[in-house]
Amino acid sequence: MSSLSSVSIITKKRRRPAPQKSSKEHSKQKKESSKKSSNSKSDGKKSPTVIQTLGKGNCISVSERFRKVGRIGQGTYGVVYKAEDRQTPGDFVALKRCIPHHTDSEGFPITTIREIQALRILQDHPNVISLRIDIGMVAISKHDIPYLVLEYADHDLAQLMDHHYTKTHQHAKRQRKSQFHSLGGNQHKIEGPFREAHIKTLMQQLFSAIECLHEHRLIHRDIKVSNLLYTHRGQLKLADFGLSRSLLAETELDPKWGGYHMTQHVVSLWYRPPELLLGSECYNQSIDLWGAGCVMAELLQGFPLYGNCKSEGETIEAIFASLGTPTVESLPNLMDMPLIKLGLISLSGPSPSFAWNERKSKKSSHNSMMLLLDSFSYLSTSGLLLLTHLLHYDANNSRLTAKQALESAYFTSQPLPTPPSEMPKFASLHSE
Repeated sequence: MSSLSSVSIITKKRRRPAPQKSSKEHSKQKKESSKKSSNSKSDGKKSPTVIQTLGKGNCISVSERFRKVGRIGQGTYGVVYKAEDRQTPGDFVALKRCIPHHTDSEGFPITTIREIQALRILQDHPNVISLRIDIGMVAISKHDIPYLVLEYADHDLAQLMDHHYTKTHQHAKRQRKSQFHSLGGNQHKIEGPFREAHIKTLMQQLFSAIECLHEHRLIHRDIKVSNLLYTHRGQLKLADFGLSRSLLAETELDPKWGGYHMTQHVVSLWYRPPELLLGSECYNQSIDLWGAGCVMAELLQGFPLYGNCKSEGETIEAIFASLGTPTVESLPNLMDMPLIKLGLISLSGPSPSFAWNERKSKKSSHNSMMLLLDSFSYLSTSGLLLLTHLLHYDANNSRLTAKQALESAYFTSQPLPTPPSEMPKFASLHSE
């Protein structure tokens, strides 16, 4: 990161932003792709097709085996369809059409390989979406496009919440509060589809999934409400492992940063932790817990914590406003963060200033953690402690692990978590 242009400015606002790549990284990937393509041509060879990768016997035909009902979602690396198994009428699956990294790619997408590997490892966990191994993990279209065959879930939490607010005519109200809250402020929650006892159950299930993930040395890198599915049995299911990464091969733990050197262009904007926003390319599994903290806040108050942010710069400002300006005590590697070292953020004076914003910020001070606490003043002390220790600058020493989060007193205080069998049920938004 060498200039202000490294702080991506997103001009088009979206309801659920996806992880962004900088123009520099995109150009680099394009050149690498072109180089690989030209090398293949010069060698007289082509990249292996999906069938060649998996073996013809391990692939089933999309059109022969399934009847597509409709499109139910889209992520960074795939489009998801609801489909019925022709051999077992009434048995529905989710077919995820895998999008290659590059348009000239003929091989199996690396994101799909990583997703399959992660899902195979986590196959038996009740709060992780599972591959339909009984049918076949991968189906192939007539154009040799791979589809993951996944268990079908009735909802994702983002669609469920959006539908609830639209149905109850709170959409405009929610947008206004989101705009205010992104700058910090004392606001009350909006009545959502889940009560606090329900949210406790959902968060327990999410922490359980993340704990299993981390125990197997995996990192999700895109925790957000739209990647959390919800079934009619009251079960949360963590999905979309296209950005996941195994740390088993990452043996070089950087002792200075307490993490591994990986791309910083992960995690959707509203759920991206401060260490990534400040330019660090060395991080660890704790970025998943920051995302979980953002999910908890969103479920509680009814709108995304930083949902009015349209760029990395705006998100940094919003985090500083709600949590207070970081110090070397709250973020030990603060002065080594790329945006600080490059002078794009100045921490001198009572409030920070940002090179991409000519006016000096008056919305952040070293003590403005009170803004976050005021916004969730209706929570118990144990609830506030859980939330603030998920949304903590110090990823290595103060941010909670999933195991620690599950042990929080918040889950043993009133109201107690609702048993999954008693969780609310909602009509499916997907047509039959």
